[in-house]
Amino acid sequence: MENLRFKCNACKKYVEMNKKTANSFTDWAYYNCIEWSDFTDDVPNLLEQHWIRSDLTPIVNEIRIVRVHKPFDEKIRNEFFALFEPALLFFNGWDDSPREEIRKCAVVKCRFEKILVSDEYSAWISVSVKKVMLLHELYSYYENTVTDTPIDEFKGISESIYDIIFRNDEWLVTSWDAQGDCGETKWIYTDECGVRHLVMQQYFDFHEDVIYLGNVTNS
Repeated sequence: MENLRFKCNACKKYVEMNKKTANSFTDWAYYNCIEWSDFTDDVPNLLEQHWIRSDLTPIVNEIRIVRVHKPFDEKIRNEFFALFEPALLFFNGWDDSPREEIRKCAVVKCRFEKILVSDEYSAWISVSVKKVMLLHELYSYYENTVTDTPIDEFKGISESIYDIIFRNDEWLVTSWDAQGDCGETKWIYTDECGVRHLVMQQYFDFHEDVIYLGNVTNS
């Protein structure tokens, strides 16, 4: 079977995922192109935008139904990582979410099981959950990579356009974007010893939206 991939709404061309891992990182994951549901059988029409997103962090060995769109690009039986954010955080953002909601966030290793319904722009598919890494524990899953470049800086980007999305005693989430056309986001976690770990970095543009995963520190 060919890969399940989708057209861009703007250019009407099929988008092929650039499956690569950036320097200093170990893995990559899908982000906004995967939407988590609690459906177990019937799913909404693909054009329906108003449906209840999941609040339940995935559990190993369960089957979950998700909606996917570009740049998702996988064959049935492929395994891939995807970010899970609970419904309240998905809609309200990190800055308006309590700690308990943030602690539901996870990187999930999925196995593509079946296409339920699809068109040129999106699909409902079922996946089996193979591994769940809670975001606040993510650094412990990857070997530490030390860099001299400050982990809260974006290479080649002026600090004047940085936007701090969220900050508390555990997390710093910071980003930049060029009028929404392209941009980056970093998730930096501070452990109980005060060490800061860059565990995820998103890059997006018109056809790409990927999160790099790892454990990058300055010491």
